Amino acid sequence: MAALSTNHAVLSAFMAPRDHFRAHGRMPVRINALLRTRDKHSLAVIIRDMGFGGAGIELAEQPTATSAEDLASHFDWSRDLPVEIEIVTPVLWDPLVLPGKIVWNSEPTSDQLPRAGIRFEPLGATALLSLFDVLGSN
Repeated sequence: MAALSTNHAVLSAFMAPRDHFRAHGRMPVRINALLRTRDKHSLAVIIRDMGFGGAGIELAEQPTATSAEDLASHFDWSRDLPVEIEIVTPVLWDPLVLPGKIVWNSEPTSDQLPRAGIRFEPLGATALLSLFDVLGSN
């Protein structure tokens, strides 16, 4: 047992610390969805990666100057903002609504749409099974 503790200490000294930890892996997907705030403002987004713990999203289209102002005035991308992702897919009868919070975001650039990371709130059994079906169909 002492050798195991020593090896762990040696490896820990050489490994770079992680600046974040993801409890559930994500898989690459391309799913159209709606991102809604609690006050029901919504945006069309594309889910780029998703797992049982969250999703990486980006806006479905590059905002124009007018839509960027509208986006800023009606939709706050700030961290810890409660949001819902609504997914409509042929493998489900009803839309799947996944509550979560924004944990990171990026501003748009000339070659990249605005992106954000969503951490899901704890999901019930029905939502988890539906999410499993969605992930399995991609």
